[in-house]
Amino acid sequence: MFCPDAFFLKIFLSFGCSNSPMKNHYLFFLVLLFKCGFVFSQAPGIEWSKCYGGSASEQAHDIKQTSDGGYIICGESGSYDGDVSPVHSGQSWVIKIDSLGDLQWQKSYGGSYAEHLNSILETSGGYIAVGSALSNDGDVQGNHGGADLWIIRLDSVGSLIWQRCLGGSNGEEGHCIIKDSTDGFIICGSTYSSDGDITLLHIGTM
Repeated sequence: MFCPDAFFLKIFLSFGCSNSPMKNHYLFFLVLLFKCGFVFSQAPGIEWSKCYGGSASEQAHDIKQTSDGGYIICGESGSYDGDVSPVHSGQSWVIKIDSLGDLQWQKSYGGSYAEHLNSILETSGGYIAVGSALSNDGDVQGNHGGADLWIIRLDSVGSLIWQRCLGGSNGEEGHCIIKDSTDGFIICGSTYSSDGDITLLHIGTM
């Protein structure tokens, strides 16, 4: 397999990390593997690795390379210390790092219950992310009941521009977001509701 100028990233949920004093806790663990121009004939070399988090648990769910050569990562955090500046109890977490993995900024979003983000995308002037929200306070407004599919729009430094809750009276979650040809967005997810924003379509066999 030939891959000129390719790069490879791996996010691990790591139990402890060598560059962190907070042992025995789950952290973001990001490894930049290698740039290659040859066949995978040997194990990839590690260019750098980093941990991000606090004294509780963090999970990374998505990473995208950004136009400045760095990376944007979304997930969730349960910490109130370390790299995390908490605003809420069960919070979604977004971090921006440079091309060497150094933390540029981080922000948490949510309310009094539990939120997380599964997919993030760079947009013109900022970012958009989707996930799930149980709260109906703090950053979360308009919850339909249970967990809603949650969309947040951020500026270039992570400040919240707007948010939307989509769903019904049961549970929803956003799994992935992509751009469409009209500069809008397409979101895929899951639902257990049949009311609110949800329209059920049953397709029979042909």
